[in-house]
Amino acid sequence: VGRLDEGKDHMTLIRAMPEVIKKYPELKLHIYGNGELKEKLYDQIKALQISNNVILEGTKNNIEQYLLEADLFVFPSKYEGFPNALHEAMAVGLPCIASNCSGNTDLIEDRRNGILFQIGDHNKLAEEIISLLDNSTLRKQYSLAAQKKAASFNPEIIFPKWLEIIENNH
Repeated sequence: VGRLDEGKDHMTLIRAMPEVIKKYPELKLHIYGNGELKEKLYDQIKALQISNNVILEGTKNNIEQYLLEADLFVFPSKYEGFPNALHEAMAVGLPCIASNCSGNTDLIEDRRNGILFQIGDHNKLAEEIISLLDNSTLRKQYSLAAQKKAASFNPEIIFPKWLEIIENNH
């Protein structure tokens, strides 16, 4: 979920998929969003011969519904501010794999509530996806821990903290 641009690094995820599809040939990767790299990503999907498994969905309304239908969320960004899409995925209880860029590391505690991988490392990403797909117990554990972490950013928790900071700095 995100703009199809260099910063979101969908290419790393697409490059990881042939290895994942070897083990899980029925797996479908749905990429949501539009942007300047749509054609380049589509060309890479075709070149890797994974068009039956990797679908560029474009922009969708009610992304939460699509997240609820997913088994796993992968977020390969090169950089982030606050990663809203990752937060939304965690909030609905998706087990998550994310790059170890700033922003993502504020939400994902590696091997506690999700998995972090080195930015741009499609081989490691493929390995982590397969590992998580192979382990339903771990997916459940990360799902619960992800929801707990996401809840810590709810407005009723965050707003009083902001108010305290503002009041203490006046």
